[in-house]
Amino acid sequence: MFATVTAVHVVAVIAIAIFLNWIMLNQIDRTNALRFDLTASGLYSLSDQTQRILKNLDEPVQMTALFGTGMSEQAAARLTRIEDMLDEYVQRSGGQLELNAFDPAKQLDKYEEFAQQVKQRHADQIQPTESALKLARDEMEKTKAFCNELERQIKRQLPRFATAPPRITGFMEQLAAYLAAVPTNLQFDAREQQIKRGLQMPLPDYAGLRALAAGPFGQLRDDLLSPAAKRLKDDADAPQTPAALKDVLLNLRDAFRKRSEAIDKLIETFDALQRTDYDQAHERIMGENVVVLMSARRLSVLPVTDLYMAPRSNMENAEPQYVGEEKITGALLALTMTRRPMVLFVNPGPRPAIGPGGDYSHVADILENMNLDVREWSPGGRQSQFGPLPPQPRPEPEPGQKVVMIGLPALTIPGRMPFNPNEPRVVEVVQKHLDEGGSAMLILGPSDMMRIGQPDARAKLLEPFGITARTEAIVMEPVAVGDRTQASPYLQLSRWPEDHPISAAIGGLPGLMIEAVAMEKSDSAPSDVTLTPLAVTPPDHWLETDLDSRDPMEQDADEKTGPFTLVMAAERGDQRVVAIGNKIFAHNQVTQFATLTAQGGALQFVQFPANAEMFANSAYWLSGLDELIATSARSQDVRRYEQIDASGEIAVNVVVLAGLPAACMLAGILVWFVRRK
Repeated sequence: MFATVTAVHVVAVIAIAIFLNWIMLNQIDRTNALRFDLTASGLYSLSDQTQRILKNLDEPVQMTALFGTGMSEQAAARLTRIEDMLDEYVQRSGGQLELNAFDPAKQLDKYEEFAQQVKQRHADQIQPTESALKLARDEMEKTKAFCNELERQIKRQLPRFATAPPRITGFMEQLAAYLAAVPTNLQFDAREQQIKRGLQMPLPDYAGLRALAAGPFGQLRDDLLSPAAKRLKDDADAPQTPAALKDVLLNLRDAFRKRSEAIDKLIETFDALQRTDYDQAHERIMGENVVVLMSARRLSVLPVTDLYMAPRSNMENAEPQYVGEEKITGALLALTMTRRPMVLFVNPGPRPAIGPGGDYSHVADILENMNLDVREWSPGGRQSQFGPLPPQPRPEPEPGQKVVMIGLPALTIPGRMPFNPNEPRVVEVVQKHLDEGGSAMLILGPSDMMRIGQPDARAKLLEPFGITARTEAIVMEPVAVGDRTQASPYLQLSRWPEDHPISAAIGGLPGLMIEAVAMEKSDSAPSDVTLTPLAVTPPDHWLETDLDSRDPMEQDADEKTGPFTLVMAAERGDQRVVAIGNKIFAHNQVTQFATLTAQGGALQFVQFPANAEMFANSAYWLSGLDELIATSARSQDVRRYEQIDASGEIAVNVVVLAGLPAACMLAGILVWFVRRK
């Protein structure tokens, strides 16, 4: 009897386990399921920055993932990762986000509904194009009728031209033949059919339809109407033309001129139609695999290829870096931001600062992905491979657009180039910006000018805010090497003050500052300015004033001991300033310094993520976008394990559905045998 009861219990447990696992894998809505991210870096969780933006969403946004099928296993795995992340967005949005993912080639009803929504959001841009297309189709019909009528008139008049000079007679015969061939040569019927079919598409290619409709009319005017009208007028005015034919020629000329005037108006209508946001959205949507975000008024399209950044390693097996969260969060921000601030990199150096090959392209990309208007300005000119370039005009902001200046450092070569000729111009424009109440970030370092007895003009910009930049010295750190201590200008920081949002958001991320200078609060600091340290050294650091020494290994008695402030934030009303005491703090060489895995050069993690995080958070704070100051997605750029493949997924399913129940059965059988004995 006992054995029977035990067997029944085992079978019941197995049945319940199988049933529950089947429900978990197939029946529970994965969107609302409870999930845990067990990666050390939170790789599959949304960053604090994204969660803060989602929390502040004040209008519904629809996310549509147009993902196809029949792709490689690697591409399918990437799409799965993106879709899982979009599910997480929905989970954290408080009901403001809705996700709709489907294959547009297989689910046409959903695609047509989506297309209708896209067209509704761009109705004001679409309507002028549709009106122009209707006008073009009407003009094609009128032109065909014109050509047929003029051909008949000329043929009826040809016998009267027997007395005219042969040159005029030959021209009239050629003109009749040309008119008869116009509809065929310009493919009017085929173009009308293509326009009709194009307008019936769920998402019409209006840019292509405009080119298709307007294309023949310029050729018609330039090759036939205008030359024919001129030739008819010249022949009518020729002395040898019989008087009886002059009126015929002038009447034909008037007909050609009227048709040419109508075509001119049509061409002007199409020339006035500029490329629209719909055209850009259509071009991206028709690409392969995109994520579309739509609010009540705006739309943003993100191709999946944009969610992966080219690998920063040149090794053969290096993989693209996933930046999907950063891009999608930035697109969400763009839908809700009324006017994006301009971040202006003021560059005194000969090399580009942002864009391809720019020394600060990494941090610039972060700001651009968060929908900031990132620009570069070289007020003193730049050097190119073909010689010096003249000074550039300052990028003009839009009305009401906030401008934040980034005063990039003037990199010099000690002993060879102690003075950058563009530095005075940079200081001048930043000074004017600050005097007008603007916000700015100033990046400083040890000053070669002070070493030759000249004041540091960049440091003087900070004095009105009560900040004294000790640019005559650098901060040194004691480092134990064996049984002795050496001095090092390489300052690795991992603890950041928590009394300011910029530094509090960085948490325990590691950062690096090389040959940094100290920022001190001056005794005459204005009472209306609030100063807050953002980066502080431990107490055992000191200021090395003997910069000419090749081996400053020891602290002199007169050299000041820490702690020192390396980054300082100043706030006066709406005006904000961030002073960074390290010239290469935001340089690509530091912000992209990464450790590579042993498996062929794949990026494992950025070694000093705090540098880029602090720079970006400072730019947000200066722009008044305090809601963006949080741990970003890039700080989670830590690859811990490989993406599970199809065979691995099958193995997991087998273990969950069969392995665990089988283990329970085996345990029950063992218990039965033990109890029986």
